[in-house]
Amino acid sequence: MKKIILIIFSMMLLVSGCGASQKYDIDDYSFASTNYNYYYTPEIKDGYIEVPKSLVSDLGPLFVNYLTDSYFAQLILVKDSNGNTRIGLNTCYECSPDPRAYFRKKAGQIICETCGVPLNVDEEWTEEGCHPVSIDYEETDTSYIFKTDVLDDMSVWFDNWEGITG
Repeated sequence: MKKIILIIFSMMLLVSGCGASQKYDIDDYSFASTNYNYYYTPEIKDGYIEVPKSLVSDLGPLFVNYLTDSYFAQLILVKDSNGNTRIGLNTCYECSPDPRAYFRKKAGQIICETCGVPLNVDEEWTEEGCHPVSIDYEETDTSYIFKTDVLDDMSVWFDNWEGITG
């Protein structure tokens, strides 16, 4: 009997297309259920890093790694339901300094690894709540630009961080 149930379950997974682009609604924001986690490590040039806007997708988050000789930091860029890009440090205001206070897409949702709360991309990322830490940046027609001195000043958010780097 157990073998029959296992076979039926396996057939259902095959027929349903496990990992297909089934849609989930999360706080009025829909995106494909594929585990789209894209990592990008830009070159540091003249005191800044530049992230091409073309890398930000409505399929899921873009994680931008910032590496120096002394520490690591990560940004998260994600589209809201209106197509605007939300940008912050990939660590959680509420859960930091827990080592797992970071966000990643899992099972169709962007979640905080510490508490499991889904990220509402349409909510304002303020100084309270379970969401990424806000950061200052500049914007051109084609890129988001982050000053390395700003990232360096915010490195304390990553003292205990054990997130995924790609």
